This record gives sequence, C-alpha cells and structure tokens, in this order.
Amino acid sequence: MRKFQKIAAVLAGAFALMGGIMVAGGVYGRGQVHDQLAAQKIFFAPAGSPGLPADMQAYGGKQVLSGADANVFARYIAGHVAEATGGLTYAEVSAKARANPNDQNLGQMRQTAFMGEMLRSSLLNAWGWWLLATIMFWGGIAALALAVAGAFAALAAPVRDRVRRRRAAHAGTALAH
Repeated sequence: MRKFQKIAAVLAGAFALMGGIMVAGGVYGRGQVHDQLAAQKIFFAPAGSPGLPADMQAYGGKQVLSGADANVFARYIAGHVAEATGGLTYAEVSAKARANPNDQNLGQMRQTAFMGEMLRSSLLNAWGWWLLATIMFWGGIAALALAVAGAFAALAAPVRDRVRRRRAAHAGTALAH
C-alpha cells in the first residue's frame, strides 16, 4: 500500500499547486477586467429610459464592472448600432460609403458603425477574458478539492491497512477457538 500512498500524496501536492495557481490566476484576471472596466466609467442608461431595452431594465443606471456586465452592454451597443445603420453591418455601410464617396450621411453612418463595433468588440474582449478567468478560478477550486481528497486518501491508507490487519488477526484468533 505504500505505493498507493506515495502516488496519492504526489497527486495531492500537484493538485494543490495547480489549484493554487489557478485560483490566483482567476482572481487576478477577474480583478484586471474589473479595474479596466471601472476606469472607463461606463454606465447603462437609467432604468425606464426609452433607449434601454426591456430585457436590460435591471441594469438601469448600473456601472459596467464585470465581464457579464460588459457582455450585456455589448448587446446594448449592438442594438444602437443596428438602429443607427438600419440593421446594416459595418462592412455593408462601408461598402456603400466607398461606392458613394460624396454622401456625407453614409460617411457619418460608417463612422458610427465603426465606433460602435469597436466599442462592442472591446467589451466582448473584456467579457471573454473575464469568462476565462472565472473558469480558471472554479477549475482551481476543483483542483484544490481533489488535492484535499488525495491528501485524505494518502493519510487514510495506513489507517485502513492497520484496520485490515487487526480484522485479519482477530478473524484468525476467532477460528482458532
């Protein structure tokens, strides 16, 4: 059983190290996303505002501070860009503007679409890193749980062996009588 005990101890140590690094990385990543979003001072329109969609009213007046918030705000921007461009994508508006270089309305629409899509992609990037950090954090928690289980298995193996030896010895004594 010593081999099992050594393997369990090594795995427990590896999972503890990996779990600690993952939890620290997850906390750091989420903190970075929070700090970067907080510095931008992005707020949803107040609740009840005509420009705030019904499914986003719960976010009314809230500052964007997490990746989840950034994802919702990116959808909010997408709605405004679609409204401003009549549902056209940046590529479609840009193609029309290039075909009609003297049309100032198309030029302004292209700039609006570009700025909106760039803001949206930045927010989606923040959401992606926040999501990755969140997965890393919870993966680290799972690894730490496995480390505890491995340590318990390594520490319990000698006790289990002792109990088995006593039972075997007792069973041998009982048969002798």
